[in-house]
Parts: sequence; structure tokens; C-alpha cells
Amino acid sequence: MSVKALLLAACLAPSVAEAHPHVFLDTMLVLTFDDSQRLASIRVAWAYDEYFSMSVFADMGLDSDLDGKLTEAEVEQLQGFNTDWPPGYVGHLYVEAAGVDQPLSGPLDASIRVEEGRILSFISRDLVQPVKIGPGGLTIRNYDPYYYNEFTLTALPMMKNAPPGCSARIEEPDLSAADQALKAELQKIPAGESIEGDYPQVGRLYAQTLRITCEGA
Repeated sequence: MSVKALLLAACLAPSVAEAHPHVFLDTMLVLTFDDSQRLASIRVAWAYDEYFSMSVFADMGLDSDLDGKLTEAEVEQLQGFNTDWPPGYVGHLYVEAAGVDQPLSGPLDASIRVEEGRILSFISRDLVQPVKIGPGGLTIRNYDPYYYNEFTLTALPMMKNAPPGCSARIEEPDLSAADQALKAELQKIPAGESIEGDYPQVGRLYAQTLRITCEGA
């Protein structure tokens, strides 16, 4: 499998026979507000799991001594792989304010590092229209609709230039309810019928929710 195919697997999440993730990523976010106190940009950091990172190294002929460390020249070969997005891919990042999904830019200011055998990807996403956080707050979710990839927020986000009184909290998914919903969707598929290309999009149910609220909004 080529490195592009590996990365498309991580982006597009091909259908699988069971709902469990195959690629694991730790996520950290930096939220930047503009001078009008609107959320304007999100910096996204993903740390891919060691197994997936090793697969990429092997496919590209990197890390020949298998020590999980790359030379500067080898790291340079990785640059850009996190911005080669296929048509229709939205980057697994979803922002919702007042019940409305907020469109985001494609990847900006991208870079790659390797630490402790893991690929670290950094990109920025601008909100097409910066949004002021209203009384209902704002939610951010990082998930793969097909749950082929599992994203885990490892910490609360850093918030730059945030309005006074803004705070963030991470809400964990109800895994039991998600499992039941998936089971119900799978039971709708006739026995013996392939689900290839039509796997239930249940990733949102398994996703953490980052909720941003601001006092006085």
C-alpha cells in the first residue's frame, strides 16, 4: 500500500466489518479569537499512533534502523502529506454554533514532526466566517464519521485572545448508547448483503464534544 493510500485510509475511513478504530490519534487544539472577540481560527495538532506511523515509514523507506527516529532529510520527505486532501474531505473537524455548522478553510500553515516514533501533524483551519460565541455556546468535535480513526482530546484547548469569562470543557460520549445505535443501524442491513461503501456513519456518536461558553454572551 502506498503512503498516499495509507493516508487516505486515515482520512476517508474505508468501510470495516466492525465498528472499532484502526488508527488512533491524540488531538490538541489552539483556538484564536480576533479583535472583535470572534472565534477566527483553530490550530489542530494530531499525534498518530506508533503502528500507523511505522506503516508510513516502511512504505516510504524511512527509519531503516527501526528506532523510531528520522533524519532531517527523512522528516522533510513527510512534509505535505497532511495537506494532500481528496475532494470532499472536511478534515474531521466540526464546529457548530447556534445549531449551525460553521464552514472551515482547508489546511493552512502545515508542518510535520516525528517524536518518539509518532508522526505529529500540525495545521490551521480558519473559520470562513468568524463566529461570536452566543448564549448557547459553541461546540467543536474531532471525529471520523465512519469511526475508522479515533481522535482523543488530550487536554483542554489553549484559547488566544478569548473574551473574558470564556471557558472550555470536554464532554465524553455515551458509549453504551453509541453501541446500541450502531447495532440498530447494522440490523437494518439485509443478511448476506455487503456493507462495503455504505457503512453506518456513527463516528459522531463516539466522539468527544468540546464545549466553549462565555459569560455574558
